[in-house]
Amino acid sequence: MLLRLKIVLSVCLLVGFLGFSQDKEGNIYLSVDVRPKHGKCDESAKPEACTTEQIFKFIQSEIFYPIDSRRNKIEGTVEIEFVINKRGKVRKVKVLHGVNEELDEEAKRVIKKLPRFEPAKKDGKAVAFYYVIPITFQL
Repeated sequence: MLLRLKIVLSVCLLVGFLGFSQDKEGNIYLSVDVRPKHGKCDESAKPEACTTEQIFKFIQSEIFYPIDSRRNKIEGTVEIEFVINKRGKVRKVKVLHGVNEELDEEAKRVIKKLPRFEPAKKDGKAVAFYYVIPITFQL
């Protein structure tokens, strides 16, 4: 049985995600005209802040603290990289810096479940956007 996790949002999450965008030719952008947007965020709200908030609400509602890691009092931050592709789907989820296999897999599982987004745009065209986010497991 998995137990609910207390998510700790680190300072870098409150100011936003690290990210870059890459088009089908492999061009990497340090900025895009429009970052990916969560479906619950409208144009009148600040879309980047709203999207960040919605992602973390989703993580908090879906993530569990794996029982063996909880039993062994294992804590730490899993840094996850993922892509929101030009169709708005989450792809290429991988652990950049992990804690242990159990916590790493739980972080990946939840990120893979994120809903579809409105994709990032550069020069009016949808492009893939890479995110790096930390997920902290704390007892």
